[in-house]
Amino acid sequence: MTMELSGLPPAASAAFAQLNSARDSFKAFFKNHAGGALPGPKYDFYDPPLAVTIEGSLFFDMTHASGSRPGPASLKSRMPVIWEVHPISKIVFK
Repeated sequence: MTMELSGLPPAASAAFAQLNSARDSFKAFFKNHAGGALPGPKYDFYDPPLAVTIEGSLFFDMTHASGSRPGPASLKSRMPVIWEVHPISKIVFK
């Protein structure tokens, strides 16, 4: 399942603080683990896998219904759904 940290709305938006907090948690985790580098614009695999708890909006992404499925090439055939959590409103690394 795809999870997305979205861009931020304007600072005056009611959702700004919560979405920014999720982004800050994500950045803080990778700053303190993985040598301070944020993941890039590709899919990263971690061994062992990272344990996280995610909260956000369930989103059926129709843009993938007739086009390419989301996900890394090595997993696309095993990702039959196009549901996403988008945007992530809270992320807790364990």
